[in-house]
Amino acid sequence: MLPVLLCLPAIAFIAAGFLKYELGIREVPVLEPQSRAAEATLGAVLFGLTGLAAAITLWRATRVRVRRSESAIEADVTVRIGWPEALSLVLSVGALAILVLLATD
Repeated sequence: MLPVLLCLPAIAFIAAGFLKYELGIREVPVLEPQSRAAEATLGAVLFGLTGLAAAITLWRATRVRVRRSESAIEADVTVRIGWPEALSLVLSVGALAILVLLATD
């Protein structure tokens, strides 16, 4: 559940953007940083936490086995995704995609 918790700041930022731009609520201070540095820091934190959530989920769901045979190196990759991992991946990848769309505006 740690990856889901790491996605919460990005989800809150996206929800705040929805409140401001779609519903017309004007007072959303997190969407109006006071300086360029604050804007860059906010973006880095949101992208970093959400990317970390996706990486942790993939790390936990993926097993890689490497072995050496007579003349080659063999690698087996196994991916096991249950519903908690699937939920975490959907949240983190979805939040990253929306953040990228918001950043390109």
